[in-house]
Amino acid sequence: MIKEITIPEISENVTSGSVVEVLVEPGQMVAVDDPVIEFETEKAVVEIPSPFAGKITEVLVKAGDELNVGDAVAKLETDAEEQPEKEAPQEQPQQEGTEKAEELAAESEPSRNEETREARKSEADTAKESKQDTRQHGDKTPEQYGAEESGRERSHTEEKKKTPPPVPASPSVRRLARELGVDIHEVTTAGPDQRISADDVKTYVKQHQNDPTQGGEAALAAPSGNGSAMPDFSRWGEVEEQELSAVRRLTAESVSFSHQTVVPVTQFEEADITAVERFIGRHSDKVADQGGKLTLTAVLMKMCALALLRFPHFNASIDLADNRLILKKYVHIGMAVDTQRGLLVPVVRDVDRKSILQLAVEIVDLAQRTR
Repeated sequence: MIKEITIPEISENVTSGSVVEVLVEPGQMVAVDDPVIEFETEKAVVEIPSPFAGKITEVLVKAGDELNVGDAVAKLETDAEEQPEKEAPQEQPQQEGTEKAEELAAESEPSRNEETREARKSEADTAKESKQDTRQHGDKTPEQYGAEESGRERSHTEEKKKTPPPVPASPSVRRLARELGVDIHEVTTAGPDQRISADDVKTYVKQHQNDPTQGGEAALAAPSGNGSAMPDFSRWGEVEEQELSAVRRLTAESVSFSHQTVVPVTQFEEADITAVERFIGRHSDKVADQGGKLTLTAVLMKMCALALLRFPHFNASIDLADNRLILKKYVHIGMAVDTQRGLLVPVVRDVDRKSILQLAVEIVDLAQRTR
């Protein structure tokens, strides 16, 4: 029997991703849970296992393909009779024993067998009548449910008018819309499942980028405002083009957005950190016992947090659409982490509320989990 291996539901709000690597080929034998492909989503790279054992007859994807949950990855030939054959040896002794017992009982007590058959027939008739009663009772159920549903609809009509319906979109898409100043309820999609994607948000931004009154901050924050194309770099030498992975693409979008909306400030000062070095030396062992490593990074992070509290306009955003200055009461600081997949920037939250020793432990843990 030919069966399809499909993309399963990986985690909540993850509906799509791209194929990083195909791990099987036609004619290859696989067992249950053997990895078939590496699949990259916006959250992680995971291996998609085979739910069946058998021989791969056809591979339907290649590296770089964009897939949704439920899409077929490969076709596999498996023996549909394999499972019943495995169960047969377990059931056969019971069946043989039952048949022998019935033969002995038939020879010694024929009348009892007759009574047994009559009892079984009576039980079957009773079960049949019970099913008929259930069906008759069930004929009224749709009307009752219909009345209840109508009541619920009437009771929630006003609430639905006041509250806009939820928009089907992943958390990352909602975050992108917020960062670009887009009301996600105004974004439309041509997707078959009516789910808003990041491309839909970007399309909305491009459509409104020439009209600030329609796009708000989206028009001002749209990347490459004039839409100019990249130059042909091959004119100056040999080049190689590589398709961006989901993580690298999201990183580029976030960095580009920050570069366009945050004013870069560079401050040069000289400082005597002799006392800081003594502080690190006194507390290094204590932090190491908790799984961390006390370095200058934790000290600088805490200093930045205190500076942002003292000068809150450096931790603010300007909403030009509503002519507002938004001052944040929280301090979240990103730190660069070098990984095998490139530079990533995880965020340490509420730095202003944590001690240097707590930050030293969290920095090591966050860096390890990022790698």
